[in-house]
Amino acid sequence: MSDKEDKAPDRIIDLTAKKTEDEWAYAAQEFYETVTPLWFKWIGWTIALGGISYLVDKTGSTPLKVIESISYFLLSFYFAYVFASFRIEPFHSWAIRSRTSRKGRFFALLPFFILAAAMFWGTRELIEHVVEQVKLVK
Repeated sequence: MSDKEDKAPDRIIDLTAKKTEDEWAYAAQEFYETVTPLWFKWIGWTIALGGISYLVDKTGSTPLKVIESISYFLLSFYFAYVFASFRIEPFHSWAIRSRTSRKGRFFALLPFFILAAAMFWGTRELIEHVVEQVKLVK
């Protein structure tokens, strides 16, 4: 297995799985142990990007605007990558089969891009809201 495969695992969600109560409890524990650090990492990124956005708003600094733009650009691709790496069974099989044509590829990837765009838009709105609230306090 190459380093690239180690860094890009599919996140498999099997809706057809038949598990015992213990297996479901273990799956829930594993889920929360994985999601919690990601959640706080995302919050840290949001706070950092909010600080940059606040400084851009206050100073109008061009270098900070460049950093803000690059950060939003990278964040949008991060969200696209995360959602595209999900494999939801049994629907993943349909998406693979439908990728043989351009139209099929478009419809197979459309849900991932919609989720990534929604997450990006929500994050941007959250940051703008926090910046506005901080400006009101001052």
